Amino acid sequence: MHCLTRAAESEDIAFRNSVEKKSGPTSLSHCRPIRRFDSLLTRVRTNGDWEQWLEFFPTGVRETANQAFETAKRILHLIDTDRKKIEGLGRSAGSALRAFQIIRTHPIMSASALAKKLNVSFPTASAALDQLLNARIIREITGKERHRVFAYSQYLELLNEDTRPNG
Repeated sequence: MHCLTRAAESEDIAFRNSVEKKSGPTSLSHCRPIRRFDSLLTRVRTNGDWEQWLEFFPTGVRETANQAFETAKRILHLIDTDRKKIEGLGRSAGSALRAFQIIRTHPIMSASALAKKLNVSFPTASAALDQLLNARIIREITGKERHRVFAYSQYLELLNEDTRPNG
């Protein structure tokens, strides 16, 4: 387990370094200025109104970058918290930690897909997913007894923040 923990920490350090440089992963959560962007761009096309566009553009880029950076920090916090939960599982944490590494990059996953990615048996993958489910890290999204699909819901929610229409 120690090797797996060190590998996970090394991967997280690389991710943190990229976030600290504000060049980390992006998501749709930084779309708050999009409505204004679209409106002003339409005015440029229809009326040639470049002045308001040029005033808005640097502000929009800065807001978008700041929102993406804040989202990345929140994702790192979530991942740290969840990894600590897994490490607290004791001897059985190894498979769950390996599954978590995959779930972080593929946040919707079935046991059969996880088994293929980890090159383990279906029962091993299923047990690892059950550990993540019991730790409340993932949730089952089909409501079925068989052919279940799991989602890293909190992660997906962070990625989707600010993308829902106001209404």
